Amino acid sequence: MVFLSYLWSEAKFSDMDKVQKQRGSIVLHKETRDGADYIRIEYANSQAVTQLLAQDTGMEMAGNGSAYIASAAFSLPDFYDRYSPHAYIDYSRVYVRHPKPKREYTLPKGYLELLEQKRYSPSTVKTYRAYFSDFMEYHKGRNIDRLKVPDINKYILYLVNEKKISVSQQNMRINAIKFYYEQVKGGKRQYYGGITRAKEYKSLPEVLSKNEIKRILAQISNIKHHCMISLVYSAGLRRSELLNLTPQDINSETMSVRIMGKGKKCRYSLLSPKLLEELRHYFREYRPQKWLFEGETPGEQYSASALVKVLKEAAHRAGIKHRVHVHMLRHSFATHLLEQGTDLHTIQELLGHNDIKTTTIYLHVSSAHKAKIPNPLDTEHIVLPEALNELTEQMARNVHEVWAKGRIDEGWSYGEQRDDQQKKHPCLVAYEELPETEREYDRNTAIQTLKLILKLGFKISKYSIRSIDSAVIARIKRIYRGFCWTMGGTLAIAALVIVVLAFSPYFEYDSWPILVTMTIVGLCTICWTGYYGRQLLKIYTDSRKQIFDTELSLYRESVRREELILNEQTNDELQNLKIEIKRKDLKIAELEKEIKKIKEGK
Repeated sequence: MVFLSYLWSEAKFSDMDKVQKQRGSIVLHKETRDGADYIRIEYANSQAVTQLLAQDTGMEMAGNGSAYIASAAFSLPDFYDRYSPHAYIDYSRVYVRHPKPKREYTLPKGYLELLEQKRYSPSTVKTYRAYFSDFMEYHKGRNIDRLKVPDINKYILYLVNEKKISVSQQNMRINAIKFYYEQVKGGKRQYYGGITRAKEYKSLPEVLSKNEIKRILAQISNIKHHCMISLVYSAGLRRSELLNLTPQDINSETMSVRIMGKGKKCRYSLLSPKLLEELRHYFREYRPQKWLFEGETPGEQYSASALVKVLKEAAHRAGIKHRVHVHMLRHSFATHLLEQGTDLHTIQELLGHNDIKTTTIYLHVSSAHKAKIPNPLDTEHIVLPEALNELTEQMARNVHEVWAKGRIDEGWSYGEQRDDQQKKHPCLVAYEELPETEREYDRNTAIQTLKLILKLGFKISKYSIRSIDSAVIARIKRIYRGFCWTMGGTLAIAALVIVVLAFSPYFEYDSWPILVTMTIVGLCTICWTGYYGRQLLKIYTDSRKQIFDTELSLYRESVRREELILNEQTNDELQNLKIEIKRKDLKIAELEKEIKKIKEGK
């Protein structure tokens, strides 16, 4: 990859020992001085670390590469974020990590094997293994193959009431149980379909604002952590997708990130040029061996819980009061792209959604389009002109027709009384047959729509032949006024010339000046008449063209509507029409035969 070649060419050291020597090291110790608890910092006289320690408040420089800070004022996460870019930190003498005892899982034969054969993801395998093991532990001493649906529902009820599990966990545990009975044992789906699932309430995704994300990133000084959080947001990654990245997945040539998503589906997302420079700096500092982001041990994947901790602490320092989690960055990525005008299909591809319906949820979160919509209270002062009364009535009719068509498509029909079960509705009639209250409701809907259009700054005008005629008349009046002024000016000049010549002593009535003057007047009259006549001809041709264009557009619209009506017919309807036509053709043929026989008999 271009990214890797660039990184290696820019590196000054070829192995980890040299890098470690360059960065230095810090060792933390617990110590008691004068009855108070302190943390002793040994930093081997590193110049960068010395400067940072001197800037920290509460730090006592002891010389000889040592410093002290009170235990009450010491925070290991903050210290790690500040000093890890400059030195390797050994905090084993201060913080001892106790490994969790390994849990023993009890699973029936074939359960784990089938999960692996079906290529379930490692996280799904881990979850199913833990949840079904709990199920077997609850029914310890019983043969799980003889359990019935009521027994399983009783277990789920116990988890809901006693363990207070969430909706998603409840359904996931049901999936783990159903996998055994339906997949491993080959049971019928409809039999175990009686297991009661929880109703999932689809809440809108939580989103951070651009300002909040900027504040969070400003609180992260560690370059590794800064790159991780920035990459999750700028590429819309899931937590697992980030941790599974390798250096080869960063392509600086195409400015893209290669992601192995859920279900082992590969996709590509965006790579920020600014972030690319940060990644190059990070790579030169840390030299990851296998994963793009590794833990304390080289070649070991970065901890998911540590990533969550980094984000939460940064959000806390940034003054964000509400809950912040890693997946919020992915939601924010999609929402901010939508607010910038990116189309849904592009966002769908970047997020790796199979169905665009999953992506459309961000339409409900984005505030870009909502900010431009006037509040209904803001349209109360708008008064519709009387010229729009006809349009209001037509829109009200259209509102009713659209509603009626939607109901009919759903299987509703006319009934004197409304019946939701039988799908009967008394308003499934023509607009003219509706009660006045219903028509008034449709009119109010049309009125509010028109007010909203006017509030948004649009103008409503009727496009018709009359409007064209009025415009033509206005142009003709302008041409007539121009012709009158032009000819009047020409005649006035000619008269002035004749008057001057009449008072001249050298003027004779039979001399040539008067002949020349009259000739010029005649030529000007012909020229001006031709010019303005040409303007009138152009007006005539433009108006006729506009009229024809209007008629053509109306004709095309009528044809389009007829095609839509034809296309709305189902295949069954078309087949019935063909059968009816065939039947009528046969009837016509029979009648023709009978007529022919009658004529031959005669």
